[in-house]
Amino acid sequence: MAATKSQKYPILRFGTHVSGVDPINRQMRINNTSPYDIRVDWQAFNVDHEDRQLIDFIATMGEAFPLRDAQGMEIIPRDPGKVHLKRFPTEFLPNSPDSSPVNSRQVTETFPPQEESREAEETRRLIQVTLRQHEGRYGEAPFEIVPRQLVIPRHGSSVVTARFTPFSNADVLTNLECISYALGYMSLDAKSTSVEEKVSRVQGFDMVPLRLDMTAIVKPALLTIECTEDEGMRYRTAASDLLSNGKVGKDSLKICSTNISNQTETPLTFKLVATSPFLLVDVNPTSYRAQETNMCTLRPQHNLQVKVAFRVDLDLISYVDTLGSDEERDGISLEIVDGERKLHIHQDLTAQFNNGTHQHLPLYATLIVPSLQLSKESIDFGTCLVGQQREMELLLSNKTGSSSFWTTMIESKSATCMPETFRVAPSSGLLDAHITHVSNSKVLLKVNFVAKHTEAYEATFIFQGMLGEEPRRLYVKGQGSYDERHEALVNV
Repeated sequence: MAATKSQKYPILRFGTHVSGVDPINRQMRINNTSPYDIRVDWQAFNVDHEDRQLIDFIATMGEAFPLRDAQGMEIIPRDPGKVHLKRFPTEFLPNSPDSSPVNSRQVTETFPPQEESREAEETRRLIQVTLRQHEGRYGEAPFEIVPRQLVIPRHGSSVVTARFTPFSNADVLTNLECISYALGYMSLDAKSTSVEEKVSRVQGFDMVPLRLDMTAIVKPALLTIECTEDEGMRYRTAASDLLSNGKVGKDSLKICSTNISNQTETPLTFKLVATSPFLLVDVNPTSYRAQETNMCTLRPQHNLQVKVAFRVDLDLISYVDTLGSDEERDGISLEIVDGERKLHIHQDLTAQFNNGTHQHLPLYATLIVPSLQLSKESIDFGTCLVGQQREMELLLSNKTGSSSFWTTMIESKSATCMPETFRVAPSSGLLDAHITHVSNSKVLLKVNFVAKHTEAYEATFIFQGMLGEEPRRLYVKGQGSYDERHEALVNV
């Protein structure tokens, strides 16, 4: 039997592979130079450097390596048992040399010797004990030889496959070195094991087995990620990023980039998947936007720049109306501090490898939603002279980190009110974000009242924004009179 050079064991090196990938197969040819067919049974053993066991104690009953079928099940030979021959009477054939009237009318039986049957039964129940030096523990993973049993024809050869199945990513946290060996135990059929009074051949555990050493290294499927910003993939935005010339745009993108590199010694195949409101974009965001990429392969010691955008739109801003304080849904939570509302978004950029494992890069975003505040909620002009215009003032302010474009209009009014009875000036405008005390985040509003008759007047103004601001209402009222004593010399 020849598998390699004399006094040297063949070594099969599978190299470095990523955890969780498909099995790696290596084929080998085994030559048989003997004049008999040889059956080889393979067993794989894993080497553990911390193993303190010295001796293997092996007990087998019957054949140590019986013949097996294609499914690996043992083929149990048929037990011939006791050969029982019985001859029944036949018709007498006149002048027949092999029959007679006497013998043809008798029943004859033949039984095998009882000693031979008993001896064969005891041989089949023989228990064999083998002691050998312990080098490794029997295991079916990560290495195996396929098929586990094969017959190599005399003066011929056969091909076997050594298979290495890398561990799953959950079992591989760091680089894992796998060292194993396979032993091929040789057996002959019953007719070839010995020739009576001439030769006897050992087999199974009594014969020095074939040996094949196997090594491999498994590395976790991990990319090295380096963010260009000190805070990582952190997005700080405001709802006012949608504003342009007093109009709300469709969306606004805030882009951060990161470098993804493959520091392993094997190519990594993966695709990137982003979850809304995050997007994968190109250098020109208008030309390429996607939630996931196609499968790509990153060769060892190569890198890739990835741009991830945070998308702000009105649908995202609408979460401030449906979420409660400190409530979280779809990775989005609402925080309210001193009247300022912030949406916190936490999602992951996921690298999905072809071996089914995942690697996550956290993405954090904070979106500030503006709010409007009135210095007064109601104004009472009292009794005023008919036809005289009265004026009062109040402040409209924005104390958030987002700008706000606001408008005001009459939400409701009494039947006595005319279009010019109550007026607010200005009726719209832009309030900057409150960054410092000199920010243009406040506006002085003037409310005018003109009575047409000696009647009571009242109206409600609503102040609204375009970016999810909470509406504010101002209630105003006044009374008209023809009595000149209600004439105001100055506006108060």
